[in-house]
Formats: sequence, structure tokens, C-alpha cells
Amino acid sequence: MRLRELLAEVKIDNKDGAGAVPYNQDIDYFGLRVMMRPSTFLRLAAPLGQEHSPELEKYIADGGAIGAPFLEIKIPQEWDDGDFSKTAQVVGHEGRNRMTAIKKLEGDAPIEVHILPRGGYRARDITPEFRAALVRGLQAEKATNIITGPLFEDGLEEGWKDTITNLAVAGGIAAGGMGGMMAKQAAQDYFKEPTAAVAQAPAIKKAEAPKTFAQAKSAPSAPASVKAEPKPEAPKKLNVQPITGNPLESVLLKVAKASGLQGSELAAFMAQCAHETLDFKRLTEFGGSLDFRKYDPKYAPKKAKALGNKHVGDGAKYKGRGFIQITGRWNYKQAGEELGLPLEKHPELLEKPEIAAQVSVWFWKHRVQPNVDNFKDTVGVTKQVNPGLRGLEQRKDNFANYMQVAMK
Repeated sequence: MRLRELLAEVKIDNKDGAGAVPYNQDIDYFGLRVMMRPSTFLRLAAPLGQEHSPELEKYIADGGAIGAPFLEIKIPQEWDDGDFSKTAQVVGHEGRNRMTAIKKLEGDAPIEVHILPRGGYRARDITPEFRAALVRGLQAEKATNIITGPLFEDGLEEGWKDTITNLAVAGGIAAGGMGGMMAKQAAQDYFKEPTAAVAQAPAIKKAEAPKTFAQAKSAPSAPASVKAEPKPEAPKKLNVQPITGNPLESVLLKVAKASGLQGSELAAFMAQCAHETLDFKRLTEFGGSLDFRKYDPKYAPKKAKALGNKHVGDGAKYKGRGFIQITGRWNYKQAGEELGLPLEKHPELLEKPEIAAQVSVWFWKHRVQPNVDNFKDTVGVTKQVNPGLRGLEQRKDNFANYMQVAMK
């Protein structure tokens, strides 16, 4: 069955569908939304020792919606230092029974699957190399065998395909013999396989993806004049307002306005902070104490040195906090000295909304503002906040939403 036909049969509802969990609803913040074949998912997920129920099979056959199955992935620490030679491992999953039912009913065409990296990683941390390494292969759950890819597709552009193919070659060469050439051919064949119907998958997926803000679900695209305005704007005509309804947003906006931020710069500031805080729902980086080893000198010395982390435990102590997720001992120390706050000694102060707002404005004025000429250029702005441009599309959407409300 072709993908277009399959999507017409298998309905994905990540809020109310059978088996849906909160992570499904927030996948664009916590991980990856991809298209994966049921047979691939079943090879990666550990067997449950039981078949899917007749009731589930009938529910799906009758057009019932399901939450997207997902895989939890343990990421090798070496990936943080740019070494992708080790393979990530599947350490948990949800939705195996849904996949066996779908495979029986609809065949092996790809459906939406969610990839959730453990260890405090979020969607913004997933670089092209990171994603390509996931596509290349994964160690199966509760097993030692590696399932080689490409494992999923997600509307990748040519540059992504080249990255995946090159990593596949490198992995094959490392294994010896003709593995590199065989892996390259497999990667190339995989991307040739989809028909015109499959090529439409990214557009369908994008239409189903949740919007950044609940109040803007039906909002039209930003006017052309907002996206590219040849004449300098008149800031006094723009009245940036809260649009999420979350109390943290109002706290930040009040402090930002009092500091002098206005117009498109204020909209850009709020847009970046909205992305960093899951639409103003969190002021701390997601994860437990063990998840922040990626910042710790004992486990990730290169990254720890760059962040100024000196002692074991600094990774968790100076994890990301605040509206722009200040991370690392050095950044806490700099912000504290500038603002007269004991942040290095008491980093937990950054979990207080008012202090978090002050620090975020300080970061913006010292790290972003001097390096940006046009705050309507979300790419240029994002480079100052996240040089890897992670979450760029969501940041663009956020900026457009704030500008639309501000111009009313």
C-alpha cells in the first residue's frame, strides 16, 4: 500500500488517540517526528511476549485514531564531542502492539513514529549529524545486535541525504571490506524508493503537527510586510502582547519592556524564550541528575571545559535554567557578577521567574543585541542564542505569532 493510502487508513491523533501520552503531544520539543516502517520498529523494540488484541485490530481497521508509537534512545556521550562512531541504543518503547496490528492490516508502508532521546536532550539539541547517526543504525532494545539503516525518513533535503549517506559509508568502512560501498548504495536506494505519493508525506505531516501556541491554531501566515519590510519599522506601532496565557510569559514581558526592549526586537526576544521554555511551561532543563553528565568534567571534559564546569557534579548543578536556559558555571558567574546576584553559589535562584527574566534580558543585551542588525531575521537572531539553529522553524513561527498580535 502506498503512503498516501496508508495515511488515509491509519489515523494519528497524538492527544486523544489510543495509546497517546503527553510526550506525543510535545514531540516537537522533546524529540523527532519521523516516518518509519512497522517492520523496522518491530526489529528495534523488544518483544512483549503477546500479540495485539482483536479489539485493537478492529479499532484500527474501523478508522480509530492512535497515538504515534515511540522509541526511547540512549545517546552515547561521545556524540556531544562530535564522535558518532558509537551506535545509540533503544532503551524503551511504546506502541509495539499498535505496530503489529498496522502491519497486519496495512502492510509495511511508513507511519509516524516518535524518537525520544534520553539524557536531557531536546529537539533543539539534535543536529544534522546527530539525526543522521540515528538514521544510520540503532542497537535494538534489550539486545546486542545493531539494526542498520536507513531506519526512517522525514522529508530530508538533499544535504541531509548526503550527510546520512556519508555516515553510512564511514560506518561501513569502519566495519571493514566493502561495507562502506554497500552502505552507500543502500542509503541511495532508500531515498530513491519513495514514489510521488511518499514524497507528499512531509507536507501531510506538517499539516498535522501541533502549533506553537494554542491561541494561534487557526491563525494565518504572517503578512508579507512582516516577513520582509524594506522600510524601517516604527516601533511605536507594534504593541507586543502575551499570547500563550501562561503566567511566566507575562512576568518576562513586563521585565523586558521595562528594560527598553520594544518592536520587532521584543517580539524576537519573546519568540526565542518561548522556544527555550516549551511555551513558558518550564524554567529548568528537562532531565534528572544523571542526564547532565553531558556537561560534567568527569564524563564530557571538552564540553565541561567550554562551559567552565570544574568539578564532578557541576553538570547537574549548572544545568540550563531561565528563559534562555543559561548553562554552565562560567555563564552563571558572569550573569551573577553583572547583576549583583550570587548565581554561582546559588544557581537555583535562576528558577525564580523574576530573576530568570532579569538574567535573560542581560543575556540578550550582552550576547544577542550587539550582534544583530535586523531582528526580523530569525536565522541571524537564532545564531546568537543557538549556533546550531536547532528548533529554527518553531522560532520562526513564534516570531510570526508575536508580530501578528503586535500589529493588531
